[in-house]
This record gives sequence, structure tokens and C-alpha cells, in this order.
Amino acid sequence: MVKNYIRDTIITGFEVTRMTNNKVPMLLLSNPGIAKTTIVGEIAAHEGYEVVSLIGSGFENNEILGFQVNEPDWDYLITKNPTWFNTILENKKNNKPSILFIDEISVCPSLVQGALYRLIFERTIGNGRKLPDDCVIISAGNYKSNLPSYCDITAPALNRFCIINLESPDFHSFLDEFSQNEEERMADWPEFNHDANRLGPNIWNNATKEVKTMMEEVFECYSDSRDNSKGYLDIRNKDFAACFEGTYSRHGQVYNFISGRTYYYLQQSVAACALLNVPLNGAKNPFIDRMVEGLIGAGTATFNDANQCEAFIKSVTEKVRQMLKRLKSGEAPVTGGENIFDGATEIADKVDRLSLYLDGTRTNVMDTRRALGEIYTQAMDAYDKDPHQFLDANLGENVPEDKRKINYAKFVADISALETLVKICDTLPQNSEVEVAKNGLTKIVQNYSFYAEVNA
Repeated sequence: MVKNYIRDTIITGFEVTRMTNNKVPMLLLSNPGIAKTTIVGEIAAHEGYEVVSLIGSGFENNEILGFQVNEPDWDYLITKNPTWFNTILENKKNNKPSILFIDEISVCPSLVQGALYRLIFERTIGNGRKLPDDCVIISAGNYKSNLPSYCDITAPALNRFCIINLESPDFHSFLDEFSQNEEERMADWPEFNHDANRLGPNIWNNATKEVKTMMEEVFECYSDSRDNSKGYLDIRNKDFAACFEGTYSRHGQVYNFISGRTYYYLQQSVAACALLNVPLNGAKNPFIDRMVEGLIGAGTATFNDANQCEAFIKSVTEKVRQMLKRLKSGEAPVTGGENIFDGATEIADKVDRLSLYLDGTRTNVMDTRRALGEIYTQAMDAYDKDPHQFLDANLGENVPEDKRKINYAKFVADISALETLVKICDTLPQNSEVEVAKNGLTKIVQNYSFYAEVNA
């Protein structure tokens, strides 16, 4: 188990923001007393940065963006640089990059939050002057349950960040991490690869393709037209108001929801993690888990309960790890698009086509999963119902004999094909989608196999 769980998570977040040229802003959320400020100072000392702090509860909006004043010979107000901004410019002049640490963002009045958001996301102050490109912004706050009831961060504001939930996994890790002195904490600093060209110039495009393919799989797996026992995604949902309340997690962590912005952040973050060679083992470095939670962990905020949400996060995190393995090894991106079924419409015909495809040399995980999902959906639509009602409607005495024979032949072929498909599921790389399909298909076979063996 990693000893500095919280520290290493924050350090990796800093490195990802830096590797993406500040395109992915981090928001550290925790209970009070988790040493966020101390760790940011340690990062600065280790990496040769100067820390400039803005404590949200202690500033007015004009202290953040600059004061407007009258100047002789000007017929309009001039916005003067705030003191902290001049400090960053002075650091730059002395060849010292800055970390702008924005703390207590969750307790700011809305007017101050608005000023901070402009600074964080536009990287400008009131007169339009920009922060130096090498200035890294890190934001921090506490959970809503730690704060007075009037404190809040709105869903649109949260969605502009990669949220990083900070907490020890157990009390042993907590005690180990906070029993160290400064020298011990600095001794085992995590190592990263800072060669931005290590994986070649196409790494950013490859990451974009990989993330797109993964998200297509995710949306197909969690389509509202499938088995909804695991929850579903609905990109049309507009109710995200409860995000900051920790509604979608079992222990009050704040998860982000899928949007165009967080989808883009995920592309950038995945590429950065591959370039930095961030460990894939969560026990060695937990950042990947926190990143998935903090970008798309709440899905589209349409899960029925926290258990569904946690299962979704587990599934997506495993997909991200597999993706990073491919990116780190230099493999070509996994994409899909081949029509395996080539016009086949019946379940038995589709299973035959899938079997032939898997026996070939051009198999693709994306096309395989898409095909499995299509057959699974068709089978559930046809057979996920009371067997007696199905048999009565399709093979009962009220069905004309010619029609009944046709129905029976199709029924027997379908059940036999689904038995084959269950076996195929055992040969595929295992994930939550394959598991759900196998369980649903097995249930159908168990319910109907006896009736498929008798004559109509």
C-alpha cells in the first residue's frame, strides 16, 4: 500500500495539469486538516516553484481581479494589477514559476467565486492581463457537509474542474501518512517521466480516439434501452443540482458528471497519464481512480443509487487502465466500425456471424462488444418475460398451425444460439458489460431450454 496516499494524489494532479499546459484544472476536495496547503508547499519546494495563495474567504472580488481607479489624462477607469498578480510577475522575472493556490473556494460568496472562476478558467485578471503560461493553478475546498448551509459550489462550476477527492483508504494509511516528519515525506517522492515526446507526436490524437471508443462502449452498455438493473446514462438529463452534496457516492465524495468539457478533460488527462507513466496499480498511486470519479464518476446523474454509480466507476476505471496500457506500449488505438452481421436480422443468424468473425484474423474488441450488445438487447426484448406468457402467445393453441411451426423453429434456433453465445462470453475479455450480457442470456436459456426440447 502506498504510504503517502493523499500526498501522491495531489502531486500527480499537479503533474497532469502541468503536462496538459493547464488545460485540466484540479479541484482538491476533502475534510479539513488533510494538509492540502502543506503538500502544495512541498510540491513547490521540490519542483522549484513559488507559492502564491489566494484564500477565498479572505478576499473581495476586486482584490482578485484588480481595483478600478481614476488616473490623470484618462477618461475612463483603469484596472490596476492586484498585489498577488504582481508577485507572480516578479517571480517570472526572476525565472521562478508560480503555483497559484486558491483555497477555501467552497466558502466564498458567489461574487468572489465568480471572480475566482474567471481567474481559474480564463487565466486573466480584470484588465485582461494573463497569467504566465508556466503558472499552475491548484484549487481546494471542503465538502458541503463540512460547511454552513449557505456555502455551495454550483454544478456548472464543479463541471469546469477535475475534482480530486482526498481521503485515506483506511485508518492504517491515515496514521502512516500523518506520522511522518517533513524529511520522511520528501524522501520517497513519486517519479514521473517528463519527456513529452516519449510516446511520439500522435499520443494526443491516439488518446482522443481511445477515449471516444471507450465512451461509445460505455454509452452502449448503459443505454436506457437495455437491462436497467445496473442503471443507465441519459445525455439529455438536465438535473445536476445535487452534485456538490455527494449524492452519487456512498460516503459523500463529490463525483463529476459527463459533459463535453469533462469528456475533453478526460482525453487530455489520459494522454498526460500515459506520458507521465502514472502507475496503473491503484495501491501504488490512486490518481487514476480519483480522476475517473472527478471527471465522469456520476455518469449523467441518472443512476438510481450510489451502488449503481460505484459499479459504473469500477467498470470505467478498468477500461481506462486497459486504455493506458495500450497507449504506453505504443499500440494502435482500438477503434470499431465493421458491420459483423452484414444484414442478418435473426438472433441465430447473428450469433453465427459473430462466431465466424471471432474465428477470423480481423477481430476488434469494439466491434465484438457492439455485436454482443446488439444480440443481448434483441434477446432480452424477445425473451425477458414470463415463459408461460411467451409460449402461449407464440406456440399456444390459438396460434394457427403454420405460424406455430414457424415460431417454434425460430424459438428452438434462438435458444440454441443463445447457449452458444453464453459460451462465447466466457472466451471474451471480462468486464461488466460482458458479465451483464452473460447473466441475462444464461437466465433466458435456463427459463426456456426445457420448452425448446419438446415439440410444438
